[in-house]
Amino acid sequence: MGSKKTKKPQRAWHKRISLTTLLAFALMLGAIIAGLLLLSYQPQPDHATDPAGETTRSKTPQSSIPQKQTAHTVTTQTPLDALKADQKVLSLPRAAIIMDDLGASIDKATLVATLDIPVTMSIIPTLTHAQETMHVAAKHAREIMIHIPMEPLNYPQHNPGEMALMSNMCDAEIKSIIADFFQMLPYATGCNNHMGSAFTQHPHQMSVALELIAERGLFFIDSLTSPASVGVQEAAKMQIPTASRDVFLDNDRDVAKITVQFTQLLQIAQKNGSAVGICHPYPETILALRAFSALAEQHGVALVTVAELLH
Repeated sequence: MGSKKTKKPQRAWHKRISLTTLLAFALMLGAIIAGLLLLSYQPQPDHATDPAGETTRSKTPQSSIPQKQTAHTVTTQTPLDALKADQKVLSLPRAAIIMDDLGASIDKATLVATLDIPVTMSIIPTLTHAQETMHVAAKHAREIMIHIPMEPLNYPQHNPGEMALMSNMCDAEIKSIIADFFQMLPYATGCNNHMGSAFTQHPHQMSVALELIAERGLFFIDSLTSPASVGVQEAAKMQIPTASRDVFLDNDRDVAKITVQFTQLLQIAQKNGSAVGICHPYPETILALRAFSALAEQHGVALVTVAELLH
């Protein structure tokens, strides 16, 4: 029995080894967890130090502010700027362009309506495409006038067309035709005469026609096909906004000659403060009108609608 060895010291030794291993494992696990926490925590500095050692506030990357956005913000027009621009236009001499004889072609109406200047579109109500022309003009926010056919001095060699106002008509006939024209072109805000060198010389007949124009609140432009016309005088008596034509722009269907007439119109506007030009939907006229905006700007003249010119 004395030769048997005891096992207690061995069990104590193994227990000490197990405790040491567990403690080491726990310390190692804690270190790993602490390391992970430190790695996950990456604060963004509010300041950076430059090479000279001076503390400077961190700069916002230049690309974070788009250049176009900054430019747009700088050039945004305020209501005051818009008012000043309007006042500048009002202080300029003004010219209005009326395009007569529309209503025969939708294509020509579209060419006129899409010009970059405010051409007033005067439509003969009895022409085939008069209503379509009115809608084309309205779609492009163009001012619309009724181009009223009236008797010329050289009738019937020159025919003003269907439903023309004649000097020998009674008052009721004149009023009936004018009322029909209003129904045909309800978007119109004004009227002018087509031909009419004979009819516009008669004060009574003109006053009858103008009476309905006054009742509807429209303006009247005398195309002045006769120097003896009484259109403006009779309209003024009824307090109708009115003016007469200053220049026929395209009696010669040549771009260079039309441009000369444009220049004359602008010079009259400079002298008198306003001017009215009348033209027709010829290809040469439409071509010349494409350059008219720049020409008017060179002369310091604002291009406006007839209503704007009158008011």
